[in-house]
Amino acid sequence: MPKIDSHVHFWQLARGDYYWMSPDLLALQRDFGAADFQTLRPANDIESIVLVQAAPTIEETQFILQLAKDCDFVAAVIGKVDIETGSALEQLAVLKKEPLFRGIRPMLRDMRHNSWLRLPDLHDTLSCLEDAGLTFECMLRPCQLATAIPVLQQHPRLHAVLSHGGMPHISAGQYEQWARGIRAIAKETTVDCKLSGLATRAGEDWSGDALRPYFDLLLRCFGPERLIWGSDWPVLLGVSTYTRWCNVCSELLRELDDTEQRAIFHDNARRFYRLM
Repeated sequence: MPKIDSHVHFWQLARGDYYWMSPDLLALQRDFGAADFQTLRPANDIESIVLVQAAPTIEETQFILQLAKDCDFVAAVIGKVDIETGSALEQLAVLKKEPLFRGIRPMLRDMRHNSWLRLPDLHDTLSCLEDAGLTFECMLRPCQLATAIPVLQQHPRLHAVLSHGGMPHISAGQYEQWARGIRAIAKETTVDCKLSGLATRAGEDWSGDALRPYFDLLLRCFGPERLIWGSDWPVLLGVSTYTRWCNVCSELLRELDDTEQRAIFHDNARRFYRLM
């Protein structure tokens, strides 16, 4: 089955703005780009990818947009604008002219304190995204899911998606708070959800069995029509090979019919990101 990977990163360490990448993340301590990912495509039936920002700077967004222009399998780019400094609208006015630009993902250092939900320019930025048909990727921890609901409800036309399944603490066995937040946000908003990043959230000893209750709840709450598959490569490499992630996802979704599986692995990304 052809797949669109909705969450891939390329980076160049010498650029120096990947502040989250600690020295212990040895598998990630090198450059990753189109040539590296190209080797994975044939065996895993990857048709195209969505390239997502990996650094909290507008400069990195401009960097990956340039990379995307030279890569025929990048179908869309999700960047970052400076909501926290009041520059977002000006930056969006420029970025939305880029043919591959499809939206933003806030990546703020203090996101764990919900401060991004109270930024003075947030609603103007979300309204701009609505009007332009651009997407908003919500990078939320379990404790933040419920608090984001009023923000999303104020922007019913916004194409929003949860990053990495709402970022459950799988390795710590913390399920209930995440599950309550997922049930609420799925019921009370129109947000979609990415099936990505969950192996990393489960840790080095992850397994399909460990992920199953999280997959099952996301399926019950969002249904196949609101789930978008992705890998979070190369962050994924800290705990898994790319092929293993693809195979485990296929196994966990095998009870769905072909139309439902194709929606998650391909068609929902095509719809959500307005891919050609």
